[in-house]
Order: sequence, then C-alpha cells, then structure tokens
Amino acid sequence: MATGEIDEGLAFKHLIEVDINLLLSGYGGLGDAANRLTRLFNEALQAGNCILFIDNFESLLSTEGAGSINAIDVLLPFLESPGIHIIGTTDVASYNQFIRTNTALSERLTRVSVEEANTAETIRILEDTVPMIEHRTGSLISYEAIKETVKVANKYIMDVPNPEKSINVLDGATAHATSERGKTIVLPKDVLSYISIKHDIPATEVEDDEKQKLLHLEEEMHRNVVGQDEAIKAIAGALRRVRAGVTDSKKPIGSFLFLGPTGVGKTETAKSLARAYFGDADRMIRFDMSEYQNKEDIYRLIGSNVGQDVQGLLATAVREKPFSLLLFDEIEKAHPDILDLFLQILDEGHMTDGMGRKVAFSHTIIIATSNAGANLIRESIQGGVEYNKTKLALLDYLQRENIYRPEFINRFTQVVAFAPLSLQEIAQVAALMLAKLQDTVYANRGIKVVVTTEAAAMLAQLGYDPQMGARPMARIIQEKVENFLATKILAGELNKGDSVTISPADLS
Repeated sequence: MATGEIDEGLAFKHLIEVDINLLLSGYGGLGDAANRLTRLFNEALQAGNCILFIDNFESLLSTEGAGSINAIDVLLPFLESPGIHIIGTTDVASYNQFIRTNTALSERLTRVSVEEANTAETIRILEDTVPMIEHRTGSLISYEAIKETVKVANKYIMDVPNPEKSINVLDGATAHATSERGKTIVLPKDVLSYISIKHDIPATEVEDDEKQKLLHLEEEMHRNVVGQDEAIKAIAGALRRVRAGVTDSKKPIGSFLFLGPTGVGKTETAKSLARAYFGDADRMIRFDMSEYQNKEDIYRLIGSNVGQDVQGLLATAVREKPFSLLLFDEIEKAHPDILDLFLQILDEGHMTDGMGRKVAFSHTIIIATSNAGANLIRESIQGGVEYNKTKLALLDYLQRENIYRPEFINRFTQVVAFAPLSLQEIAQVAALMLAKLQDTVYANRGIKVVVTTEAAAMLAQLGYDPQMGARPMARIIQEKVENFLATKILAGELNKGDSVTISPADLS
C-alpha cells in the first residue's frame, strides 16, 4: 500500500498500525481499557476506509498484554460488521494458544499462512535492508557477507524464520565488526565470528588446532575413560565426518545407543566426550528416563498441549544450548510413546514442541544408555565371543524380546555394546579416581598425597565387582582414602606443605 502497488479495491484505504501496549498504557482501570478499545474500533467502523494493523495480535488477547481485560468480548461484536477491517499477525504457537482454542473468535477471522522467505527472497530482502544498517553503523557490507549470512542463519537458527533471522544476524555481525575495528567492510568471516559468539556454536572454519583435536579425539577421551575402544572409535568417527562437512548437517552430529552392564563407563564416556569436543563437561545435559514412564510425561519434555503454558524440559534445554550433548539414561524405562518422539529427532534432526514450534537438534550429539541385555553381554565377553558377534546377538535379543523396535534401533548412528570391566581395567579406574583426589587435596589444602603401588592394587581388589563394574570403587576410595586423610587433617597431623604416603597398612 505504501508503494501504490495494490488492488484497486484498496486504493482509498488507510492502513493504521495500532500499538496495543501503547494504547492501553496508563489506563485508569479495566473499564477505561475496554473503553479505549471500544472507541478505537468504533472510530474505524465509522470511518469505513480504515484497515487496522495489529502486530503481535496475541498481545491484544493475552491477559498480560491487555491489562487482564476480556478483549475478546470487546472485539467480537465489531468482527460481526463488514465495515471494519483488521489485519493481525501472530506466530503458530500464539495462534494455537489464543485463537484456535476460541471457536467464536477463530470462526470470525480468516487465517492466512505466510510462508517463510526462501534463500533467493531473503537475499533480496537483505539487499534492501543493507543501506539502513550501513547508515547506522558507518560500515560497508560486502555481498559475500550477505550470502554467508543467509547460509549460517539457515544452518544454525531453526526457531526463527527468514528473513527475520538473517536480518538479525547481519545487523549483529555488522555491529560486532564495527565495534572491533571501527568503520570497516563486513566480510563473511565477521558473520561466522558473530554467529559463533552469539549462539555459542563453533561456526568458524576448522582451524589447525581443532583438526588436531578431532584427529586425536580417541586419545583425548581415553584420558578419562578406561577401555571401551569401540564406543570411543564410533563417536570420534562421527565427529570427524560432521566437522569435515561430509555428513547430513540436518541430523544430529551423531546418535549412539550405549548398551551394557552397570558401572562400565557409559555415562563417563558421554561426559568425557562433552569435555573433549565442547570444551566443558557441563555441555552434557542429562535426562533420567525412569522419570518418563507414563504417556503424559511426554509433555514434560516437549511442553504442554494447546491452552496451557508449560515449557518442555527437552525443548528448552536444546533452545538454550543448541550445541550440546544430550544423555538419555536408562531409556528402556521410558514410555513407548516417548520413544516414538526420538524417531523424528534422530531421523530428521528436529521435533515440534507442544506449542507447534520447531526445535532443531542438528548441533547436538545424542547418547541413550540402557542396561537391557547386560547379562547377554557379560556372558558373551566372558565366554570369549568376538565383539561383533556379541553385538549381533544383542540386537537380535532386544528385538526378539520387544525391548526396542527395529525402527528405533536403526535410527541411531551406531549401537555400541559396552563390555564388563576386567580387574586390570578397574585398577586403571582406581588410578584415575586417585589422581583426581590427589589434585583436589593439593588444590584445597596444599598437601601432597602419594599412594603406593601396593595400596592402589589393594583398592582395586576391594572395589572390583564383576556385576557392578566401577560403581563400588568411588565408595571404597571414599571410605578408605578420604576418611584417612580427613582424620589426619582434622587432628592437625597434616598441614599445608606436608606430604603423606598412603600404604596398605593405612587402608585397614
């Protein structure tokens, strides 16, 4: 309408944008707010040639936006008249919450779905937007930066449509580059740098140091994980593929089903991966699937159904930390309907939350752990059965016993069987735990702790349980070593700068 390129029937119409928050600000009570709305609609009706445009239409309908008045009751009588014209915009989630659930309102409004701009359309819109950004910042924006903006916005931002997300990225990248270098020319590298900082995603090109980290990822993870070479090899291979750009970027970076007995390192492997790849063990987000045994529990993950306002734990976690490792512990305990949710996530790389919004998992690593088939694994390994044969027998058992459906198992990048830990591997676990304890005591108390080889072997023997794996080891070290040190410190026998050697005699 602003350019005059409109249908003849709209030629003499006046488009008026209504700021609902401004209209209702400072009202003198609910009656005053309702009167203001009524007067607005009456004047538009009497004029006859006005089109009211209300952006974020839900702000009129939500109790917070309209000062707790029943705006729908005010609006409905006017919608009955052909003399009033209203255009409102809203997103799918707000439409489902405020409009679709109200039959009287939804029947009087015509829904028009506006499709997201495609890549070519978004580039043209950015070209029109560039002069305003350049005028505001004083910097110049290269055409290559515009193309890179659309590329990374499509790749890393899934819950905001185009052209909005591309405009936001280009605006932010220009402001960032200008603050770093003053008036400058914005290049593709500036867009990559901004998206990496803003969304906490390593979007920059793979540098030499990261190449080395990926090439030696197995070695890095084995610093904290004992044994389980097959699991670590599978994970490292998946990460190398995605960072080299030879895999489907829409799917999760990698998805793995870890099967094995308790205490063999399934969770520690996931934590080690988060630390090695994302730089922080806190990048691992854990869900205890034993808490999702009922069908209705799915809404705790994806959010509420229509008419409620409950944020889903999984949807929120991925939106807040899109580049993260998701650990679903004991997934066999979840309700079958919840397992169906993973079919779409693992295959398509996204899900739809309870409010109809898309949640992208394309930058996550997904690991599900399960104790199902633990006895079969234990018996096969102890019987000397080859690893691959054990894995095939395990998959057959899981499907034969209806523990997991074939389509669920086949969605994972790889299914990994974790073998029981031997006494020698338990001794290595004990060494890792003791090293962490030594570092903690020295950092907190300035006391150097030395554990003799004999004492370490004794701890490994005490903590070895073929059924429970490494789980008992932490308790043994706590009871034998930590209690010994705590007693000595409280008694004043160990002080800052001292050194203590722990032998088998100290562990009795």
